[in-house]
Amino acid sequence: MWITSPTLAVFFPQELSLMIHHRIGCASGAFARLRKRVFEDRDIQTKTKLLVYEAVVLPSLLYGAESWTTYSRHMKALEQYHQRCLRKILRNSWEDR
Repeated sequence: MWITSPTLAVFFPQELSLMIHHRIGCASGAFARLRKRVFEDRDIQTKTKLLVYEAVVLPSLLYGAESWTTYSRHMKALEQYHQRCLRKILRNSWEDR
């Protein structure tokens, strides 16, 4: 549950976890829609792929984040998703970490 007003949104820790899980799902959908056309296309430069990622996927992931009071577990989940996307874009495996 969250409390909202025109200028304030306060999330409780359990609901924030659900919100972050939802945001990761939205970002995953955006990433999946662009995966074959952009991120797996070898004719597109890596710099361009990263710009598309920053313009489309990151805003989906971080929508509303300015009102979140995050704990380390929330930051860890966001960072893990971000790193997983970057590894896919750069074609690195988890073993290359």
